[in-house]
Amino acid sequence: MAQVIKLGQKLTDDAVSMFIKLMGRLFSQANNRKKQRHMDCRPDTAKALRMFLDTITALQSANDYGRNALEVLDQKVGWHRLLRMKPELESMVEDNEASPLALAAEQHATVNKYAGAFLLAFTFQSARRHDPLLAAISLLKRLYAEKRRTLPDRVPVTHLSQTDRRLILGPQRPDRRLYEIATLAVLRDRLRSADIWVDGSRSFRPIDQHLMPRSTFTTMKEQDRLGLGVQGDVNLHYGSEPGSKFYSHLSDQYGYFSILPISPTESEAAFGPDRQEDQALSV
Repeated sequence: MAQVIKLGQKLTDDAVSMFIKLMGRLFSQANNRKKQRHMDCRPDTAKALRMFLDTITALQSANDYGRNALEVLDQKVGWHRLLRMKPELESMVEDNEASPLALAAEQHATVNKYAGAFLLAFTFQSARRHDPLLAAISLLKRLYAEKRRTLPDRVPVTHLSQTDRRLILGPQRPDRRLYEIATLAVLRDRLRSADIWVDGSRSFRPIDQHLMPRSTFTTMKEQDRLGLGVQGDVNLHYGSEPGSKFYSHLSDQYGYFSILPISPTESEAAFGPDRQEDQALSV
């Protein structure tokens, strides 16, 4: 039975970790596409800048010689040429100002293949009361279960940034693609920070479940089994003051994945942790 539980926890952890990686890759690829589009439109950008320079030169000439600006502009540049250039300029500006969310939503069809199965497979929890993200996840679950494509007129949005809200809500009804991608991105971030956890997971669970139970700590302390060196040790550097050090180790996601309690005198050794990195916090 214990092995079955352990296997279920591992499968849950692997699924959540894969979801986090896929969402991260989604936005990374969106950023790469934006850079590539900038590279591809360089010739058009150069052409637009040349026309802009010609326009300024023509207007400056008209001003210097007291001539009609529109007539000079039409002669030097061509009014119809400027009008033909307008759609291209609008497209260039739109691509340049495209938000990461809009670019990521271009791949919604790919996300749609796994997002529904992922959301429906797990139960998410939060320490926040009436968490709007959980309400948004519940809405997406219902849409996938009922195979509906459009959002209702009113949806939970307080878990999103103001910029994303403006983009999603727009002048008409909320955009399903943008809303789903934005919500999944927030879910990813909060899973990584342990602000949201998953039932049945070992890695993605509440912070307090990673801590030693108070009763166990009390028992180990009374039996002098904590190994913190707080009883009877004389610290050659800090004197006889009781204390300990905690060395924190950072993961590649900039979050603590382990904290090592050591004796106050242990770090004074010739090859102790202090010789490697000064990450100690004295208490």
